[in-house]
Amino acid sequence: METGVAAPGGKPGLVTRVLSSAPARKLLALHEAHPRRAAAGFFLAGVGWDAATIFRIDSVIDNAIILTYLFALCVLYVAATLHDAGKLRSPTLLRFVRWYPMASQFLMGALFSMFVFFYSQSASWSETSVFLVILIVLLVANEILHDRMFSVRLRLVLLYFVLASYLVYSVPILVGAMNHFTFTLGLLLAAGIVGLIGRYLWKRDVFSWRQLVWSALALPTMVAFLEVAYVKNWIPPVPMAVREAGVYHTVKRDGEDYRMRLRKPSWYKPFKRSETPFHFQQGDTVFVYAAVFAPTRIQKEIVHRWQRQRADGTWEDTDRIAYLVAGGRDNGYRGYTNKRRVEPGAWRVRVETNTGRLLTRIRFDVVPAEEPITRWKWISD
Repeated sequence: METGVAAPGGKPGLVTRVLSSAPARKLLALHEAHPRRAAAGFFLAGVGWDAATIFRIDSVIDNAIILTYLFALCVLYVAATLHDAGKLRSPTLLRFVRWYPMASQFLMGALFSMFVFFYSQSASWSETSVFLVILIVLLVANEILHDRMFSVRLRLVLLYFVLASYLVYSVPILVGAMNHFTFTLGLLLAAGIVGLIGRYLWKRDVFSWRQLVWSALALPTMVAFLEVAYVKNWIPPVPMAVREAGVYHTVKRDGEDYRMRLRKPSWYKPFKRSETPFHFQQGDTVFVYAAVFAPTRIQKEIVHRWQRQRADGTWEDTDRIAYLVAGGRDNGYRGYTNKRRVEPGAWRVRVETNTGRLLTRIRFDVVPAEEPITRWKWISD
């Protein structure tokens, strides 16, 4: 196997030959001449690579890619910090110092965009979007604040956030359980990795006492903040996600498929897949359907909380119906609940885990049908 280091008197390694090629030299010259534009290009390249390669949150290939990125980012952090202190001694790492900013930009862009993709699938913008907003801010800051990206403190914060963002959903996938304990375990593992890296650098007299004290305070502060965010339900319940949800007049199972019936929409709404508003006829039953994705090894109880809006704008619970979700299906484990006695007005169904973590909210208005419904549309999943 060829490496980036050539044997004494031997042929240069593969990495060395690639990085010394004419296109690579032109790319490096472009980055040095136009650092902001080049940084944006590498940032977008990382995002584009994700869009072309990510499949699902528990995919072995996707997780192998993420782990490779994380390992490379940790190596870059150590190497850049040692280099800034004038203590980088590895000939191999010194050979590629000029490439550190571009590599960091690409890896950060790829990781944050991947996490935004995964977390957005599980986020409800009204409640669980705080952590997603933080990821988006860091994603944008990765490009805008490029000149400061290699400061020791900012590198430490970003490194912890990317590690924590991955471990809080990968630990539940590995152990086959999703709860507060697995979330906290992910946070502590991320803090432990960053702590080991910090200890390695401290032993090499890289950190000043001020930086060491700042790091010692920053890690527990970030862990505490994410713990509060979890308790407050500000973090989407990854690795679970709602693939599809809607309101219907009928839901029934037909072999391996589920079939849902709604009033046939107007011709200019050919892609409408949910009965919103719900046109209620005497004797109607309202069905709410949801397909919830969970990784293969995870089983979780899902709750549909039916709520009606009061005159003062607040919501009151009318029903709470639970069923068990078994993970593994790409398009989600399918289930539905129904309610026979409904009154005109605003309704919603909160799809939650049994511990109250919100997956999605399905809002609809119940309005009396002005005339009997005779034209129907059937969809399947």
